[in-house]
Amino acid sequence: MKKILKHSASAVLCAGLLMYSAANVSADIIKNEPNYPMYGNICGSVKITSEINRDVQVQISQVTNEGNYIYYNTVIPRCDGSVTPNTYYFDVEGKNDASYSIKLTASKYAGTEVYQSYETSFTVADTDYAEDNTVKGYSIDFSIKKDDSLAVPALTKGKAVFTDAESIYHTSSEVGFPLPEIAIGDINSDSQIDVFDAIAVAQYTVGKNTLTDLQLLAADFNQDGKVDVFDAIAIAKETVK
Repeated sequence: MKKILKHSASAVLCAGLLMYSAANVSADIIKNEPNYPMYGNICGSVKITSEINRDVQVQISQVTNEGNYIYYNTVIPRCDGSVTPNTYYFDVEGKNDASYSIKLTASKYAGTEVYQSYETSFTVADTDYAEDNTVKGYSIDFSIKKDDSLAVPALTKGKAVFTDAESIYHTSSEVGFPLPEIAIGDINSDSQIDVFDAIAVAQYTVGKNTLTDLQLLAADFNQDGKVDVFDAIAIAKETVK
C-alpha cells in the first residue's frame, strides 16, 4: 500500500506518555502511533486541520462487535491565527472494512472548562482503489472551524470527494464549533480588566447586581466553578499588577 502520510505539518504529538515536537518535517515522521495494535492493512489516514483558538482533543476508536478500542487520544494545540492551521495525521487500517468513531472536543469559552463535542463515524475498506494500475489510499479529512451561527458543534460541509496529486482519495468535511468570545476577568466586556470588573463581581456576591451567563463565566477568575468574593479579590489584585 502506498504511504498516505507524505504532507508537511508543524505540531506537537502525544504518543502514550511521550511528547514529540517537530516543525517543518514530513507528517509520517511525527504521526501518532496507535495505542492499540493494528492487524489489517494501513489503508488510509485521518487528517484533522484545526483553525480555532482552542485546544482540540481528538479520540479515534475502532468499533467492533467486542467493543470499541481507542486507537488515538491526543490534543491538537490551539491555532492563534498567526500561523498556518494545525494539521495532524493518524493511520487507520481497513481490516474487514473497519468502522471507526471520532470525537472532537473543545472548550466552548476560552479559559474555561465548559466543553462541547462533535462525534461521527466512518469506515475504511480493506481494498485498494485502483485506476490505471495506480494504487490509491484513503484520507478522511476534517477541517475544524469557528461557526457561531450554530448552537452545538455540527458538520457544516458534507464529505466532498476528490483525488489529490498523489492519488490519495479524500472525503473532505468541515466541522463548525460555536465559540463565543469571553475574557476571564473582563466582566463588562470593555477589553480590559480593571477596578470596575472587581466591583461588579463584589456587588454580585452580596446580591446587589446580577450577571449574565457569559459574565458569570468571565467572573469565575480562579476557575473553581463558582463566583465568590475570592474572585473579586483576585480581579482587584490583577488591576494593580
